[in-house]
Amino acid sequence: MRKAIAVIVLALFSLSPATVLAQDANEVVPGGFGLAKAQALLNRLADRAAFGDFCAFAQIQGPAGSFNIQPVITNYMPEEVIVTMIDVFRAKNRESLLIDSVFGFGPSTGGTLVDEYPNGLPGAGPAVLLTTGWGFGESIYFNLDPDTYDDPSYGATVEEMTGTMIMVVYDGARRCAGMLNWNPILNASIGFLRQTSPAP
Repeated sequence: MRKAIAVIVLALFSLSPATVLAQDANEVVPGGFGLAKAQALLNRLADRAAFGDFCAFAQIQGPAGSFNIQPVITNYMPEEVIVTMIDVFRAKNRESLLIDSVFGFGPSTGGTLVDEYPNGLPGAGPAVLLTTGWGFGESIYFNLDPDTYDDPSYGATVEEMTGTMIMVVYDGARRCAGMLNWNPILNASIGFLRQTSPAP
């Protein structure tokens, strides 16, 4: 399912809105929803006028109430991603979460994935991951333990990750960012990462 969503997202960015909207609204693609609905979702979550190129796609598979917080991020740029930051300050309806730990690492093929922060320290905010060998079309995954500032045993859900900002730094000048939003059609929290630097 994760791979199917990522393939659909890449396909959407290769089609013009007119082409996509001309499709039958009932046409079903892998993943189980119509292309017209997918384009409407894309238009709502990714403002092409405000941001630069589409860089990467992030998702956390549902259901909404799941405590399994496993982001999967796919890179769609030719450069390699070297740093990934996950900022949960605006998650949980902007009440804020913190990342207590990162575990269950799945690096790209032949690459590495390292927990730079919190890396065993008491989590106080975002997570920072370092990667090598993470090139075009490849994905990484990892698990997060998001808690609240007043409850270190809090169990955050996939839906509560809405508002999480994911930022990636490429081996070069490119920087990209996007926010996770829960989508019941896809049964996942998804985010479109777009270029923020150099300024579009």
